[in-house]
Amino acid sequence: MKNGRVKDFILAGLFAGVLLYTYAISYIVLLVFLCIMIPYLFYVKKLNFSRLLCLGIPMGMLACPLILVQIVNLFDLEEMNIWGITISKLFFYRGSDISFSNLSLSSIINCLRCIFGYDALPYNSVAEYGTVYYLSIPFVLIGLIKCFYEFKKGIKERTWKLESIFVVWFLIMFVCGCCMEVNVNRVNGIYISVLFFLVEGVVWLLSFWKGQKVQTYALMGITVAYVVLFILFLGFYFGGGYQQKYEPLDFFNYSLEEAIETQNRLQTVGDKTVYIGEVNQTYVYYLSALQVSPYEYHAVNVLDESDYESISEWGKTFSKYRFYLPENIDFSADYIVGKEDVAYCEKLEQAGFSKYETEHYYIYQFDLNSFERVEGNDMIQWNAGVNETNTIVLNEVAQDVNDEPSVVLVGWTYNRKNDTVWDSVYITIGEKEYIAEIIDRTDVVELTGREELLRTGILCIIPVKELEDCTEIRIICIDALNEQFYQDDIFLQ
Repeated sequence: MKNGRVKDFILAGLFAGVLLYTYAISYIVLLVFLCIMIPYLFYVKKLNFSRLLCLGIPMGMLACPLILVQIVNLFDLEEMNIWGITISKLFFYRGSDISFSNLSLSSIINCLRCIFGYDALPYNSVAEYGTVYYLSIPFVLIGLIKCFYEFKKGIKERTWKLESIFVVWFLIMFVCGCCMEVNVNRVNGIYISVLFFLVEGVVWLLSFWKGQKVQTYALMGITVAYVVLFILFLGFYFGGGYQQKYEPLDFFNYSLEEAIETQNRLQTVGDKTVYIGEVNQTYVYYLSALQVSPYEYHAVNVLDESDYESISEWGKTFSKYRFYLPENIDFSADYIVGKEDVAYCEKLEQAGFSKYETEHYYIYQFDLNSFERVEGNDMIQWNAGVNETNTIVLNEVAQDVNDEPSVVLVGWTYNRKNDTVWDSVYITIGEKEYIAEIIDRTDVVELTGREELLRTGILCIIPVKELEDCTEIRIICIDALNEQFYQDDIFLQ
């Protein structure tokens, strides 16, 4: 603006075009910014049509693919390819994320808190120090008022004011932040203005002090305050305080490389299924740990972009790995579970799984061969589903459960050798396993007169279709504490 060189306008257009590729909010901010600034620059005679073309042509060329993306998604057109550039059809179009319907007193307060304080994401900001230190807030507000006054003065006098850039940019970013679910990274474009106001505020305040020496001492005092805050922040961030308070961060987790290597080293039986503790997009950590090409992953996991269920299921399985933790325990599988998932870790340990430790994960394996087998002919008393000859007669016991023909097995059992209840009971049908629910049996307590046998009941529901072609049904009861198990075959008729 000051020297009016043509090459500077061309460079400005290029940088403006590149800016559009940084974050989607820039589409709105840059457009509104130019709609305000271009008339202002014409008004103060700092811009003419030739310079506007020098600015607009390179910016327009870079913006063109992004404009086409918006058209394709807004009007629900097919994805297209132009000169090797893919004009993408997005799975979800998030245009409604920014809307005046989101504007409220609460959204304004949240935006101010994000800009000057902190948000809910500790990888963006921390409450202890704020985004630009809380000491900066009065300086920034003073600088904003001073710059706004200069901008207003420039309009009145029809003169170019550098402050206009930062005032207009700040106000547009702030309004956008108030019209969405705001966090620091979504409004991080505002900080160039915040820093400008900060410096302006400090300089303007220093101008009120009489004498060069006093101004120097005042500036030294402000500088020392910022240096102290910076040192304290470094100590908190790198000294362990931040890690202790905030890690693991939401939406992020630790590398799986060591955990997968350990699991592979411990595995002794074939390619067992491996469940990996569910974090945000677990499959990404797997691809990173094993350096699997995303093209290879996509070839196996075919994504139907028109089907929401396909999208949600896309990141759940690859090869022998399952990127979630099943509700029912699969005793034939291994597990990789984050140390922070205490509840699932306890669930596996109570079921008798062996635990191996890495820095950030536990590896769980189940080896029935390490358990002592308990013998006995009357270990399980069946009440329904299995008759006195230990047989399931399908045409007699099948019933509808949730509109699906099923067999409901009901009985009770406990470890008579150690006089304790079983920790887990499951039924294997070929390679599939069904976990029996452990239920209260007050009738057993009344029959035996022993309160400790309340949790001896077992309930298992098996779809008939899983039994039709099976050749082997086996029930296994596990006492994880005493490392004992009971196993019995069930016949099918």
